[in-house]
Amino acid sequence: MTGQARIETEAEAAERILEQYRDPLLDAAQNLQARMYNVIEQDYFGRYLHCGDPDEERYARDYTVFVLAEYLCWAEIVRRETALPRPRRCAA
Repeated sequence: MTGQARIETEAEAAERILEQYRDPLLDAAQNLQARMYNVIEQDYFGRYLHCGDPDEERYARDYTVFVLAEYLCWAEIVRRETALPRPRRCAA
């Protein structure tokens, strides 16, 4: 490299973003998938959302909302990191 600052290429930026956010995004996706499987295939809400135990009902509701929000937050972070235009260097 010369004395000038190195400009990050799009491929390098994508790789950096992938390295930074891959694990949290995959963890959030796996948590959401597991919860959705339980809700759809295991009748999770039928068993726990109206079971008569306020603590179980609150957990069923709150954790379901949490895993959905967690995934959406990580997806939004990745979207913003990859969608924002990169500043251009002016030729001197």
